[in-house]
Amino acid sequence: MKIFVMKISDINDEIFDYLLDEIPVSRKIKVLKYYNKKDRIRTLLGEILIKEKLSQHLNIPRRELIFGYNYYGKPYLLSHDNIHFNISHSHEIVTVCYSNMAVGIDIEFIRSIDIPLIISNFTQLEKNYILNLPSQYQKQAFFEIWTRKESLIKNIGAGLSLSLDSFSVVHYHEEEKFLTNELCYQGVNYYFNTYYYSDKYILVICSGVVYPPASFEEVSFNELLVNR
Repeated sequence: MKIFVMKISDINDEIFDYLLDEIPVSRKIKVLKYYNKKDRIRTLLGEILIKEKLSQHLNIPRRELIFGYNYYGKPYLLSHDNIHFNISHSHEIVTVCYSNMAVGIDIEFIRSIDIPLIISNFTQLEKNYILNLPSQYQKQAFFEIWTRKESLIKNIGAGLSLSLDSFSVVHYHEEEKFLTNELCYQGVNYYFNTYYYSDKYILVICSGVVYPPASFEEVSFNELLVNR
C-alpha cells in the first residue's frame, strides 16, 4: 500500500489548462462541472496525482496510461488489472493510494459541523451512537463514521447507488454500541484502516486486509509539471 498526499495549490489558468489537456474528455467534463474554482483544482490535481504515481510505479509515461471506468465512474487501469487505486480530497489536501487489491480512500478536514443536520442520512444505530456521546466527542465520532462509509462505497465503486443508510459501521453487542474496524457487506469482508494527517485531517482506507501504521509520502506540486 502506498499513500501520497499533496497540498492543493492555487494555479493560474495557463497551468490549469496545461494539466486539463492531459485527461480524457469524460474526466474533463467531471472537472469543469464544478462551479467553484477550488473544487475544479482539487478534482484535477487528484486525476494528475494518481497518474503521476502510477507512472512512476509502472515506469510508463503518464500520457501512455489508459484508463477505463465502471458504470459509476470509478477508474481502473486497462493494462494492469492487478493494480487498484483511489483518490480523495478535502479542503487543502489531495490524497491518492494504490494497492494490489481493491481499495477505497476518503480524507476529511475535521471542521465544525451541524451534527443533527448532517447525520440525517446515517442509520439509526449510527445516529444514536453519536448523539449519546458527550457533545465534545460527537464531531470526532461523525468523521470516524463518515470516512468509513465513504471509503467502503469508493472501494466497491458503487457511487451514489449505495446510500449511506444502507449499511452501518456501528455495531451493537450486549447492549453496547461500538464503532467497527471491519464489516461484512454482501458476503465480502472489509477492513477500515484509520490514519490522521497532522491534527486536521482524518483518512480511512477500506480494503480486504488490515494495514500496518502507514507513512505518507508528500508530493510537491512541481513534480506534476516536470514529469509530464
